[in-house]
Amino acid sequence: MKVISVKYKTSSTEVKAIDCFVDSGYLQGPGGSLPDVDVDFQSDRRQEVKEYIERRYNHDGKQRVFSAGTFTTLKLKAVLKDVARVHRVPVNIVNYITAIFEDDNMSWTDLFTMAATNKKVHSFIMEYPQVIEDIRTLMGQPRSSSVHASALLVTPDSKDGKDLECFDFTPIKKNRRCVDF
Repeated sequence: MKVISVKYKTSSTEVKAIDCFVDSGYLQGPGGSLPDVDVDFQSDRRQEVKEYIERRYNHDGKQRVFSAGTFTTLKLKAVLKDVARVHRVPVNIVNYITAIFEDDNMSWTDLFTMAATNKKVHSFIMEYPQVIEDIRTLMGQPRSSSVHASALLVTPDSKDGKDLECFDFTPIKKNRRCVDF
């Protein structure tokens, strides 16, 4: 964002200031999505910063600040190897088939598209149909989740005039120790 001009205004009435107002200066792309704000703090003071942000933005009994979480999903290669192990398919055959896959982000449809042009993949599917059927429901499922080392999310007080909390803006997973995204 480039600052073009700065205007000073005076008022005889009290004005409630907000932390930052940039109008549409930060909006990205045709949809106008806002970017994240990334600030790094030294590791031994992160907790202090987190506590300050929580004191600053969690008010009136409303939770607006929470730690961001991360998760990974099951991809085709990993699911195929795990399910094939359960079905006792020889490891060398599974490794050979998964080595053929160019991209670990292959979908269920991509697997069958490849089978139409690759005899080895096609014969694997025909020889182990139960393995292929079992991987279908597992692909894309969460594999692991964790809390981001220092990322915090701060949600607005309200939307469309309705008072809301962070739980109303994004999916939340409650953990024993904290609330995570």
